[in-house]
Amino acid sequence: MDSRAQTAVQLRDQAEWCGLMGSPLYESLLQQAAADVDAGGPAWRVLEPHAGPGRGAALALRFMAAVHRLVLTGAAPELARHYPSVGGRPGTGAWPAFHGLLAARGEHADGAAIAASSNRVTVSLLTSPGE
Repeated sequence: MDSRAQTAVQLRDQAEWCGLMGSPLYESLLQQAAADVDAGGPAWRVLEPHAGPGRGAALALRFMAAVHRLVLTGAAPELARHYPSVGGRPGTGAWPAFHGLLAARGEHADGAAIAASSNRVTVSLLTSPGE
């Protein structure tokens, strides 16, 4: 299995667990992100540098944490409308906002750094030059 297919599987696996644990928002976003990875879309462009053998440890969770950080810091207001943690309500517009965030910021990004050290996870996703 190539790294793109493996990444899509990881996202789908995590989506299933999110559904079982009561997070339909993350379940839906991860399922759609997996399809986007399959299609070579913006989610794949963000995750590709972090994909591959031995690099899958919590990749889906680190990806979602990175996006959530943008929501929490106010850098993703369209998406924030769908995140209960900032007063939003999940809805049908969550995926278009999520996808749009990846597409818009990804084109101006130096790249995504979703890195884990031995005792903490450092998340820095799609920081545009000059921000």
